[in-house]
Amino acid sequence: MLWKTHLAFAFLLLIIGKIILELNMNLVIIFLVLIGSLFPDMDKKNSKLGRKAKIIGFIFDHRGFFHTVWALIIFSIIIHEIVGELEGYIFAIAYGSHLILDAITKKGIEPFYPLKIKVKGNIKSGGFFEKVLFYMVCLSICIFILIEYIH
Repeated sequence: MLWKTHLAFAFLLLIIGKIILELNMNLVIIFLVLIGSLFPDMDKKNSKLGRKAKIIGFIFDHRGFFHTVWALIIFSIIIHEIVGELEGYIFAIAYGSHLILDAITKKGIEPFYPLKIKVKGNIKSGGFFEKVLFYMVCLSICIFILIEYIH
């Protein structure tokens, strides 16, 4: 999936969480959603974050370790310990949303690497169905914001 789809989907989950759980959104939480939703692609040399940390792309294969539940757990625990419990969960949800979206692409992911259990779907990254998904997510965000504003 493209970075904008990952980001939009994670923000949709944040908005739903805000409405259901009455979360107080602040800049730290918004930043963690941004980073968490894009962090798994740190291992991709030409990704938004990968260009900032090029060494990661040379050490790790794309959709390798960073696209596993192990990475999700490790990085979420680090955020939990450094920033706080809620923030660790927010990061984990954003990170997990990235893994879920990549798992429904044709390339898929191996979430329990090094175990060779591959999860994949039929959506082509950057293709028509991803564009439809992106616009549906953006429309949903607008609807939820409007509902929250009216409420």
